[in-house]
Amino acid sequence: MDSEDKDSERDLWISEDNIEEIVTQQDALNFVDKTKLGLMVIYAPWCKYCQAMEAQYSKLSTSKTLASLDVQFSKYRISKDK
Repeated sequence: MDSEDKDSERDLWISEDNIEEIVTQQDALNFVDKTKLGLMVIYAPWCKYCQAMEAQYSKLSTSKTLASLDVQFSKYRISKDK
């Protein structure tokens, strides 16, 4: 699916069990503090670049190599935290 075809109001990575949803800036800081190895995507659903990386981030989050290193994945929808 091309990013132009995606609904700009649809959230990204909604069905990914291994990607923790970060809701507030404080939650983001807590994730950084508690995680030895982590990757956080900071995104806006309307952003075409964020939409374009959705599939690759999902694939990365299911990597067996990264899972063996206990890498934690998260997403932070910047437009939700006001």
